[in-house]
Amino acid sequence: GLTQGEEPNQQKVYIGYARACEIDAISSVPNLDPSLSSEEFAELLYTDRMSPDEWQRVVNVTRIRGIADFIDDPENFLFNPILLYVDRNQDTNCLHEKVALNGKGTLEVNFDFLRQQPEGYVDYVPKPELINDPRPFKIVDGQHRVRGLAMSERGHKLDIPFVLIVGDDPVVDRRLIAKIFTQINTKSVQLDILHKLYLSYKFEMDGNTPSEDFTVDPESGEATRSSRPQRRS
Repeated sequence: GLTQGEEPNQQKVYIGYARACEIDAISSVPNLDPSLSSEEFAELLYTDRMSPDEWQRVVNVTRIRGIADFIDDPENFLFNPILLYVDRNQDTNCLHEKVALNGKGTLEVNFDFLRQQPEGYVDYVPKPELINDPRPFKIVDGQHRVRGLAMSERGHKLDIPFVLIVGDDPVVDRRLIAKIFTQINTKSVQLDILHKLYLSYKFEMDGNTPSEDFTVDPESGEATRSSRPQRRS
């Protein structure tokens, strides 16, 4: 489901939802090449030879697995929307826009971007000669949530909200989505460390590491063996 939002002199976006596995299947990330050394990275940047599709951080596998473990618990949910971008004029011609006059409708995606391999049709082949990811949608913000949910038995079937930007000019749009990503990740203010500890204690949160465990035993109401040091301190 999609709802269109637009005001004069502002960017048109769609707000909707889809299953995590569906978003994962059609979305790539304009991330930096993880094989680059610092010297190679600096040289490409200084000589203005960095690819326009290389600016997002490299995916953190540990974080993805942490999200997958988190969402496998039936009592946990993720409601944060992810931000997506798609170019309506790209070569794959993947986008079929159907938006009714009332502002609601659908966006249909065909899978012409799939590549045929001996084992069948695949979306991404991590080989040197096929290093580019052909999936047509780009994840501007939320790549760890998408990948983490997609690898979870429970999470891949969950609907997650998204905000979608549909662009027409690749050069202008690249700057726009890179600017949005930068604003999201550099202008946001983290919670004070004491505030984080307070919330973890008050709501008996389970963290990604033993030192972040603040859970209590559901029967006795007492701290568990692993959470006792944190709760006492």
